[in-house]
Amino acid sequence: MAKRSEAKETKKTTTNDQNSVVLIGTVTRPKQYEKLCRFTMVCENVTPNDKIARSYIPVVWFNGGSEETVEEGERVAIDGFLKSGKYENDGRTIYTLDVVVDQIHFND
Repeated sequence: MAKRSEAKETKKTTTNDQNSVVLIGTVTRPKQYEKLCRFTMVCENVTPNDKIARSYIPVVWFNGGSEETVEEGERVAIDGFLKSGKYENDGRTIYTLDVVVDQIHFND
């Protein structure tokens, strides 16, 4: 695989500068759809008592159906924003919170 260190910018969709997210982590469970890629990012934090805590964060990248995608285990940095949603499942309302990517950086 060729080295990718450049940033890929997607259509700017942020509507509020106060709703901004910057994450660096490892890609897990990537799934490519027609015009978007969904994956989970694993980000590690150090807690006040020096333990490592892992956060699993759902991410949506509207890559326009390009061949550029992310792979399992790849380290990336993203700039984006939070988007909430909801859907029905067996009569229950399920609320979601995703990070939508504005820019993605591939960290080789």
